[in-house]
Amino acid sequence: MYAMPKSTILLALIVVLFFSCTREPVKPVVNNGIFLNEVAAKGSDWLEIYNAGTTAVNVGGMYLTDSLANPFKYRIPETDAARTTIQPGKYLVFFADEQGSQGILHANFRLNQLGEELGLFYIDGRTIDTRKFSLQNSDQSEGRSPDGGSGWKKMTPTPGLKNN
Repeated sequence: MYAMPKSTILLALIVVLFFSCTREPVKPVVNNGIFLNEVAAKGSDWLEIYNAGTTAVNVGGMYLTDSLANPFKYRIPETDAARTTIQPGKYLVFFADEQGSQGILHANFRLNQLGEELGLFYIDGRTIDTRKFSLQNSDQSEGRSPDGGSGWKKMTPTPGLKNN
């Protein structure tokens, strides 16, 4: 029977320890009742966040992105809590139009009507919610059905309102 040299075993242990210590920690999904709830990417690009929880949530300081590889793409300003706080059972619409000069609800990215991925992240990078949407036509959106539920469907846009 072949006996592995002690130096080989030691090297293997060092490699395992190195990779387990240098790997970025997994950031868990922590939702707290906040969901990406609807998205429209043809014409007036926008996305909607829904608060399915029982308490108001200020999303100021959180991040929106259209690239999950870059979760820190657009930081929602913390300068106007009255505009970035979502009451229970309510919605907040962000325009994905690259026009930050229009106000705090205008993200610094545009949506691709052919489809792409969206993400909502906490300030520390933990995932709140993500969605990969598909090709969209004019006067069409994709939304959760029911609001905050697990299923998504193509629908007539309802920004800031209950999904039909």
